[in-house]
Amino acid sequence: MSVELLASFEKLFSILEKVKTLPTEIPGRGKRLFKDVVNPSNDALREVHVNYTAIFSHARNTIRKLDFENSGDQKLGVQDILKTAVTQMLCEREPLEGKRDLLRFESQAFASSVEIPVIRRYLISICDYFVFDADYAPLTFSPEDRDGFIIGLMEKGGLAKYDTPTTGFLRGIRDKETLLDGIDALNEAISALNNKYVTTQVAYQRVVDQIKIF
Repeated sequence: MSVELLASFEKLFSILEKVKTLPTEIPGRGKRLFKDVVNPSNDALREVHVNYTAIFSHARNTIRKLDFENSGDQKLGVQDILKTAVTQMLCEREPLEGKRDLLRFESQAFASSVEIPVIRRYLISICDYFVFDADYAPLTFSPEDRDGFIIGLMEKGGLAKYDTPTTGFLRGIRDKETLLDGIDALNEAISALNNKYVTTQVAYQRVVDQIKIF
């Protein structure tokens, strides 16, 4: 574990201990949580989302480029091209792997500790962002059912045991039979991530709107 990541975990545990010792309702409690938890989480999520969408977009462009250039005696097969895109994705996701893991861990920990509903809802939306839906639940759930579903995953042993967007996608793309299928899967992944990110930002704005009454 890097020194930077270790320091981040130590900071997380320190904040969690402070949260546990705070009375349920005191003036300024929500504002302090907003400053120490919500805002830093939102900044980290923005960076993670930009990185995620870039990874998927680059893979899509790589497939198209290789398909366009694919000719002659050394013509690549579908699986060769998809494998190249997968290898690229694995390399590009590595630099922010620690930040994504920490954000997912933080959001789950705080969602289990914070009792202010609007802040908890925001933290749950971040947890939801990291869940790969193809295996676990449809996006057609109502917001309330969706929250209950994510909380259920958390109670079953934590989100770390479930696929993240890249992990789930990488596991599935190897089975695609055509390049078009691979591109369609990438488009669906980008769309799902964008939709989930919008959900987090709606939840974040609700926290901002209620700051004055905290």
